[in-house]
Amino acid sequence: MLIGCGNMSILLLARGKDREHEFAVRAAVGARRTRLVRQLLTESLVLSLGGAALGILLAYRAVTMIASMLPECSFPHEAAIRINPPVLWFSVGLAIFTGIIFGFSPALQFSRPEVSQMMQSSTRKVLGGVRGKGIHNLLIAGQMALTLLLLASAGAAIQGFIKLNHVHLGYNPHNVMAVRIPLHENSHTTWQSHAEYFTELMQKLAAMPEVKMAGLSTNATPPDNGWSNKFELLGRPSAKDQRTAVNWVSKEYFPVLQIPLLQGRVWDQAETERGARVTVINQSMARRFFAAGDALGTTFECPT
Repeated sequence: MLIGCGNMSILLLARGKDREHEFAVRAAVGARRTRLVRQLLTESLVLSLGGAALGILLAYRAVTMIASMLPECSFPHEAAIRINPPVLWFSVGLAIFTGIIFGFSPALQFSRPEVSQMMQSSTRKVLGGVRGKGIHNLLIAGQMALTLLLLASAGAAIQGFIKLNHVHLGYNPHNVMAVRIPLHENSHTTWQSHAEYFTELMQKLAAMPEVKMAGLSTNATPPDNGWSNKFELLGRPSAKDQRTAVNWVSKEYFPVLQIPLLQGRVWDQAETERGARVTVINQSMARRFFAAGDALGTTFECPT
């Protein structure tokens, strides 16, 4: 936006140089400086509002086209993809603001013409003063600086995006869908009834032809899974505010997300049915709290 406004200021300066004779004649016949400033600012506002109108028309057309090109069921049916009125009015206000700010300098410069010099000149084009050239050079330098800044920022953003695409997450989120299933309070009073309900639920899901594998989790996929909880390692001095993210999952959770098992084992169905207290920790926790590599067989508790 700033580069575009700088372009418009340079064009207004160039156009004003061609109209210096006109301004000199109007000043000679009694036109006040404020009148000339209002005229030039009005012309600048017409340009900025005309650009805003074209932008709004393009935005409406583009939103309709983009919404029609989105894959089916990629957004909920109740999602409304349309122009946001507050953002629209903010853009109009910004257009008015930029029209005034970047048209103000040319307006001030050409609203005080050198009447005697213009009237004595045989042509309408005269050499610009030092002040006009200085403003022109300043605008060009500002445009070049902003362009270099944008190029550097775009390069850094692209580089960061490429790095993020190659970061190993520790799991594979592709073709995985999380579905929230509410469990009513007091609907299952024992661990056995819980296990039977979820086992039947997963069997029905896995039997669907569109589903290759199903697993259970209380908080879906990383990084939004789990809840922060304090824990203590038995046999070790407890550290101040020692916390970890806890997530209850089924044994199918790991193959569904293609999470590799580096050490130890995953619990079996018999341990699930009797509610055995078995835990799998990630590599980050093992490196932080078990630097010696003695995580296997360690007992810890999470006080509630």
